[in-house]
Amino acid sequence: MKTVEAVMAGTWKSESFLGSFVDGTVDLAPLGSSVDPEAKAKIEELLAKYKKEDPSIFTGPLVDQSGAKK
Repeated sequence: MKTVEAVMAGTWKSESFLGSFVDGTVDLAPLGSSVDPEAKAKIEELLAKYKKEDPSIFTGPLVDQSGAKK
């Protein structure tokens, strides 16, 4: 809505934007009834954390199929 309001007011400026769980741009669909209760609890725990702070989920080291670090 913020962007729409800025466009309507003539104040919008082009900018780079990468949405996240924190700002509400990204979210998870509701989990189905077939999801294991333990898994559901863990997912909800992590989701709550991600909504408070951007997670660093892509941390190294990176390794290929042979185990060699890249």
